[in-house]
Amino acid sequence: MIVADGSDQVQQGYRGNVVTRSAFEGDRLVVTHTRTKKTDQGEQTMSRQSVWTLSPDGRVLTIDTTMHSSRGDRAMKTVYQRS
Repeated sequence: MIVADGSDQVQQGYRGNVVTRSAFEGDRLVVTHTRTKKTDQGEQTMSRQSVWTLSPDGRVLTIDTTMHSSRGDRAMKTVYQRS
């Protein structure tokens, strides 16, 4: 569930916590997930930011996601089109 008021939503996960923060910035919804987990090598933090935008006619939803981890950054774009 996305709570889009900018507050932190904390969920207990396996070996750590996930903090989700969602808020509208103008006509975009920005969702940030930060996961901290405990491993044999210590704590690892991974984060993901997704920016959701809707086309002016409401027919195309675009989600631009950037993932950050100790292995580097990765970007992904997902586009949904209403038929």
